[in-house]
Amino acid sequence: MAKNKKTHITRSVRLESEVDAGIQEAAAKNGLSVNQLASRALKRYVEWDFLADRFGFVEVPPELLQKMVEYLADESIREVGKWFGGTVLKEYVLFWFKEINFKNVIKAFPEMIAKYGRMFEYEQIENDDGGMIIIKHQWGEKWSIFYDQTVKTAFGSLLSCKVKTETSPNQITMSYLFASIEVVR
Repeated sequence: MAKNKKTHITRSVRLESEVDAGIQEAAAKNGLSVNQLASRALKRYVEWDFLADRFGFVEVPPELLQKMVEYLADESIREVGKWFGGTVLKEYVLFWFKEINFKNVIKAFPEMIAKYGRMFEYEQIENDDGGMIIIKHQWGEKWSIFYDQTVKTAFGSLLSCKVKTETSPNQITMSYLFASIEVVR
């Protein structure tokens, strides 16, 4: 089986000396070459920062989010999760990928939010009939309620896909069948 080869391009850039020093220091601390670090930073910019800025994402300390959520009742958290899964994720998927389909919904949530938003870790396991997504976070029961409602609503409203979820204080597991997936326009 042939592997997909990525093509690479060599490019020269002019940097301020302070930026170069910072890149060299960060690369050394992370056990990376300057080239690896620069490539990783540029990839993040292209895949996330450029569009996140245009979409209106803001960065806040995790402690602020955690404190705000502590003050919400469980039913309010459920409503926010439903709203986020049915409204914000739809807008986000269309803005980023221009089309709603299973692959793009998964790429948007949970893949990119895990990778760049750093709110949780996730794993996806698939077989011939369907699959399972595991979202692992460190935020507690209320965040599990939020993620549960987000995935149920997103997969239900965007893909007309019935999902089964199980939650624990720091994890949500979602199971789905491929046969149940269709795009809702």
